Amino acid sequence: MAWDEGRSFTRESADAPMMKLARNTWSVTPMGHRSLVTSASPPVPVPFC
Repeated sequence: MAWDEGRSFTRESADAPMMKLARNTWSVTPMGHRSLVTSASPPVPVPFC
């Protein structure tokens, strides 16, 4: 897990069902009296069968 205090954290999992590796980053951006929370995952290439 990676943590950027007050801004974001990233979590990786190598044991997610049907996935070799799962990575997700959650970020918080101040917007006046509110906050915008976003989540992003990098694209994963899918092998051809």
